[in-house]
Amino acid sequence: MSRRRSRKAGVKSWLVAAVLALALVAGCAPGAETRGSESKEALVDAYLTALQAGDSNAMLALVSPRVEARVEVADAIRKNGSRQLRDVTVSYLDEFGGVYIVATVNGTNAGDGSKLQLTIPMGRDNGRYYLALGQAPPTENEADIVSPSATAP
Repeated sequence: MSRRRSRKAGVKSWLVAAVLALALVAGCAPGAETRGSESKEALVDAYLTALQAGDSNAMLALVSPRVEARVEVADAIRKNGSRQLRDVTVSYLDEFGGVYIVATVNGTNAGDGSKLQLTIPMGRDNGRYYLALGQAPPTENEADIVSPSATAP
């Protein structure tokens, strides 16, 4: 009888360990709730950090999960990546109630002293801020509009 109990206890322990491991892995996986930022200021900070490090994966994590932006991120890094900035100022243009915001970053390149101005488009969706880079796949209604099957008269 004690052997049967120890086997059940071993199975329970293994099962509990497996469930905890799965929860830990799921919690660490980048999901929609870990993408973007909770504020526009945090998004700009994360963008500048990723840009200065030339880190495309970190920058892609700032884009909405429904958007493909690899080309745009690579282009931003190619143009302005790996430049350390100093004397940074940020201003925001928000004429649409947070749905679409443009951050303008002015700074000085620490390497050569040149002035740099960056425009960072962003939007808010479900309380999170995302870079407004890339292209989202068309919705059903949009796909109907741009369908190549439409013929001209």
